[in-house]
Amino acid sequence: MACWKREKSLRLICAGGGKFNDEELQLINKLGVASQVVQLPIDDQRLAALYSKALFFVFPSLYEGFGIPALEAFNCGCPTILSNVSSLPEVGQEAALYIDPENPGDMLNKCELFYYDRGLREEYRERGLRQAGKFSWEKVSRETLDIYQSAL
Repeated sequence: MACWKREKSLRLICAGGGKFNDEELQLINKLGVASQVVQLPIDDQRLAALYSKALFFVFPSLYEGFGIPALEAFNCGCPTILSNVSSLPEVGQEAALYIDPENPGDMLNKCELFYYDRGLREEYRERGLRQAGKFSWEKVSRETLDIYQSAL
């Protein structure tokens, strides 16, 4: 939270997932960051705009089947921080910073790295674009279908 307390212009955009519930609102208020946290309904156009304009994308997923959000961020040139669990390290490879999604300190440290180091953000922006080039939507669709079929 130190970064948020120092950098009042920093905004956290929570895209999709519906409005914050009472417990989430209480935590946001308790942390004193209510003016810096925004929840937005999302569609593909808005999502692409957010990725394109964001300093970086953080995806602390505990389970991710394929990693589509990571590829979307990479395709939009958005530096990315991903969970070190599930399929995300395989999808992101060297194109993302990784966090333990259950360790808030780890997440904060990686966010501060990107926030304060423009050169690092640019390096990971370029890495992400290269990584995205390894995937086509046809390949993603085929592999996703294969996963679903193997689960049956």
